[in-house]
Amino acid sequence: MIKYSFLITLFSVSILSLRALETDGYYVTQDGDTVATKIILPKFLGEVNTAMFAKIGTFDSTTGTRKSFKPEEIRGFGFNYKNVQHNFVTKKFGESRPAFYEIRRRGAKLNLYSRLISGGGGQNTYTTIECAMEKPDGTFVVLPGTNSSQRTKNKLQEFFTDPEIVQLINASFNERDLLEEDTLKLVDEINTK
Repeated sequence: MIKYSFLITLFSVSILSLRALETDGYYVTQDGDTVATKIILPKFLGEVNTAMFAKIGTFDSTTGTRKSFKPEEIRGFGFNYKNVQHNFVTKKFGESRPAFYEIRRRGAKLNLYSRLISGGGGQNTYTTIECAMEKPDGTFVVLPGTNSSQRTKNKLQEFFTDPEIVQLINASFNERDLLEEDTLKLVDEINTK
């Protein structure tokens, strides 16, 4: 009997940890209207993933209606989770379809966006961050987190021609594990020059 009680308790806890979390947020329609709503954050094993969205779910508590949006259907969305504001825009950086990218930095010289991507399958499944840098003229470079540090450096050196920036790139991006940190630092330094 104790064995069955344990299994029922374990099953109940698992179900509760899978439930989604609703948080205050907004989405921006294709016409540019901002709509205040509840954003549904998916949970898996009790953890909320605030960076990976193939689509978003919304809930209007006054009408009791739920909606779901793909990137091509809205301009962006945002929400506050654990006192951190997360803002996403719909962007198409060379992919066949638009995707939701989190705005990491906005500046006069460079914008930085990121998204989590998953790949592989079975025991070879991985999740990594993909960064995209965009200049004011719309040109961009995408830095997959699966690249080696040398490949990342090469891509950045092709994208930036300013010798001062190339020198900053050469001094960074030496370890693949520091891709996100080095990218944030580079964008901040370029925008403050």
